Amino acid sequence: MATTVRGIKQESSSPEQHRATIHLPDRDAVIAECAYYKAERRGFAPDHELEDWLDAEQEFLLYQHKPH
Repeated sequence: MATTVRGIKQESSSPEQHRATIHLPDRDAVIAECAYYKAERRGFAPDHELEDWLDAEQEFLLYQHKPH
């Protein structure tokens, strides 16, 4: 059985697999939300959209590889 927390599905198959499994559409939604908040903190100044997305994606990837 899987539980969902903010688009993240936690698989409960074995003790070795305690990492969250995020499916591609959910992954993009999480990254987009993070990029939005980065833009908001900058006052939505133009020409930083790609930078915001890449920074958000990097944070997401680092979080996924962090031991939980």
